[in-house]
Amino acid sequence: MNRMKIFSKALLLLLVSLLTFAATSCSDDETGGWDGTYGYVQFKLSKKVSSRATRATALDKLEKLDDAKKIKVVMEHNGTTVSQTLVLNSYNSENAEYGLRSEKLQLASGTYTVIGFYLYDAVDEELLASSAGETFTVVGGGLEVQNLMVETVEHGKVKFNLVKEWEKTRAGGTEYLFSNIRLVDVSVTNLFTRETYTFPELKVNYKEGSKENQNPDNENDKYMDTGTAYCDSTVWLPAGTYQVTSYTTYGKTGAVKTKYETQPVKGEAFIIEDNQLNDKAQVPILLSKTKEYIKDYEALKAIWESLHGKEWSFYGDATFKGANWNFNKELDMWGEQPGVTLNSNGRVIGLIIAGFGAKGIVPDAIGQLTELQVLNLGSHDEKIGANIFNNYDANSLTAAKKSSMRHDYENKFLKYDPRANMSDTEARCANRCHAISRILSRSFCTSTPKIMTRQPMSMLLLIRLSAQAEPMISSSL
Repeated sequence: MNRMKIFSKALLLLLVSLLTFAATSCSDDETGGWDGTYGYVQFKLSKKVSSRATRATALDKLEKLDDAKKIKVVMEHNGTTVSQTLVLNSYNSENAEYGLRSEKLQLASGTYTVIGFYLYDAVDEELLASSAGETFTVVGGGLEVQNLMVETVEHGKVKFNLVKEWEKTRAGGTEYLFSNIRLVDVSVTNLFTRETYTFPELKVNYKEGSKENQNPDNENDKYMDTGTAYCDSTVWLPAGTYQVTSYTTYGKTGAVKTKYETQPVKGEAFIIEDNQLNDKAQVPILLSKTKEYIKDYEALKAIWESLHGKEWSFYGDATFKGANWNFNKELDMWGEQPGVTLNSNGRVIGLIIAGFGAKGIVPDAIGQLTELQVLNLGSHDEKIGANIFNNYDANSLTAAKKSSMRHDYENKFLKYDPRANMSDTEARCANRCHAISRILSRSFCTSTPKIMTRQPMSMLLLIRLSAQAEPMISSSL
């Protein structure tokens, strides 16, 4: 390869030397045809593609057209050799693969032949030497655009999508949410040449969507919530068939970047074609059901089912009125429920189900919530004091509704008798409670404190508890 490159340079230099010798032997009379005017020429470089499989047999090929930053053009005009180095430009690095343009070069009007050209990188190191042979004419006051073909390797563009891939056996590693990924390093391998390319710190965007899936807990819910992520930038690759072989994920808060993990993977094969965009390439992000935050979410599902979650309907703040938990979503999104608070690693730190009408036995699964800081299971009479009306429009307030509003506190609290919803047995226990409490209250008022012992108080507590034969919330812990 290097030997052929040296040969091509030597040949180009020989041609330039011969033409220079010929030019010095010409008399000044040979320029008599010049009309004294000047015009401009601009060189446009386009790709003459070759596949990587045949690259080894070629004299010279440019890896990427964007690598070329300058061009030195050697031309012949009326027996005189002219050479000029010009800066190459493109709108951006991506558009460079579709062609480069040089600065405009002012030349005397007439016909020119391009003997050859050299391409240089940003630090003036030679990338390619190529012979040419194209002829162009400069017209006084005009602009001529001359095409030059540059042999390069075929390149196409790829845009990566991050997809969730569940692993049953993987444990350990950093706890983090899929939705918190902000940057990713992606390594891909050419399945034919086995060359590996790594693209560092690609910016990641996360978005939520849905797909058709019947909710087994709600016949009216036919769509599952999903979370997807994608890299918002495209990168170039030589044409070929590739596979994602590893990734490194990062979180980012402000200017602070946090490395999550590096994982080897085997992604689905994808194909890169010359000057084409492949936006279907997938980076499989490994998720595990053994992670603690996933166990937290499964515990939430167990709590919801044990406390008759299908019958829940929030009757507190109007913002969430009628809301219930929804598990018709991807497993790593189960923690996103009203009344549930998560930390930055996805662990449950707050659980408030007051106002949902929960009832039943709290399951042992609540013990999984080891990061829990706030727990509110509600109260037996939490529905008292709920919203007065479902309709809050002031224009719809009738005289009856206004009267109900005025007497709402009186009816719900002052006249409230919990025995109204009790069975006969529970009501009798409550009546006994009331009678004993009256006796005890008299005892508090006597001047003989000897009759005050702890036994009557304990008995009172037991009787009060026994009056609640079917509590709305109880714990088996």
